[in-house]
Order: sequence, then C-alpha cells, then structure tokens
Amino acid sequence: MSDDEYEIPLVDQRYFGAGIKRKRIRFVTAQPAQDKESSLSRGQLTAEKYLAIVMGPKEKCVDVAQTNESLKSRGKDEHQDIVETNSTPTSVRNTLCKTCLTYIDLADPQQHELSREHQRYQSRVRPSYHIDRQSKAFAMLQAQGWDPDEAPGLGPSGEGLTHPIIPSGRPERLGLGANPAEEKAKPKPAKLDVKQSRELAEQTHREKAKLWGLFNRSEELDKYLGTRELDDYLGLR
Repeated sequence: MSDDEYEIPLVDQRYFGAGIKRKRIRFVTAQPAQDKESSLSRGQLTAEKYLAIVMGPKEKCVDVAQTNESLKSRGKDEHQDIVETNSTPTSVRNTLCKTCLTYIDLADPQQHELSREHQRYQSRVRPSYHIDRQSKAFAMLQAQGWDPDEAPGLGPSGEGLTHPIIPSGRPERLGLGANPAEEKAKPKPAKLDVKQSRELAEQTHREKAKLWGLFNRSEELDKYLGTRELDDYLGLR
C-alpha cells in the first residue's frame, strides 16, 4: 500500500470535540429571598433616618449596624411589648409631648413623631440663599439690618421680601423701557398680478430712462439722433 492510499483506521479516529474541557457553570439565583423581618427593619430604618434629617441635630446619629440589631430584637419581641402595654392602665401609658403639647402613647411614640400634629411644631432648617456670603451685596444687606439666619423680610419692619431678587442678564441688549413686542411689524409686500407687474416694470424703466437723460443727454446727441427718436428709444413717449 502506497502513502497516497493510506487511511487512518476507524478505531484510531477521535470524535469531533475530543480533548476540549469545559468549565462547569454554577447557576446562582438572581436575588436571595428576604424574610418579612428584614423588610420591616429596612422600612423602619428608613423612617428613622428621615426623622433624623428633618428634626435636626437634636439627637446623635445612630450607627447603622446597631440600629439593625435593635430593630431585629424589636421585631422579635413585638408581640410581647403589645401584651405588656395592653396590661398597663391608660393613665400610665399616656404622657404629654413637650413639642406639640399633646398626649402620646408610650407604646408607639414613633407613630406620634410621624404624625401631622407633631411635625407641624417642628423647627425646619431654612435653605441657604443663592447669593455669596463674601459678596459686597450680601455685606450691604447685613449693614442695613438684614439677618440671613433669622430670615426676616427686607425693610425696617421685616415685612418685605424674604429672598433677594436674582439678577438676570438681557441678551437682546435693549435699553431700559424698550419693549420689542410693541414695535409695529413691517407690512408684507403685496402680491401683484401680471398686469400690475407689467405696469410696475414700465414705470421703473421710465424712471431709469429719465435719470439717464438728465445726466447723459446733450445737444450734440439730440442733433445727431434727433429729439423725437431719442425719446422713443428711451421710452419717454
């Protein structure tokens, strides 16, 4: 058997894809299942953070890890707290709030803090003004008796504007009192028909010929061409 006729036996032939190693894919769930306890603690944690921002620096910020642990323990003992509060008399559970001067239930003080009556008497943090405190305008307002921290109105009685006027540029560069809307609009050119266009063209040609005759006409030209012929040429007759 020659080399051209040599063939590999079927026993020695390897199948397609032999020797290729594939790594195993470990499928992971999209999101771990959350129990009711963690969802409740996350909502309560968000509410406490909101109250800490709104109520100002009256209470120190609490560490997130400590709040999570306390909320978990609070969720586990929720049923036990409800039983204890129900067993106590109403006069012991109710107390007077120093902020809004209303009676609150000690079993759930957080609900009272989130109520509209309590939030109504809370001191709000006033927003900062848009003007720079290092500018001359700010120093002039302070020299005239305006206190930015107390936020009174302008003027001696404090009943004026609470916010200074924001200046704005005028890109059109018009003078004071100018109103471009009051200016009369330019009339649009009227459309002419064929007859009116012809008459307008003849009138324009006649005016041009008259001007040409005033500047270029002479006695020698009239003698050579003739007055009548020149008028006919220029279209003046």
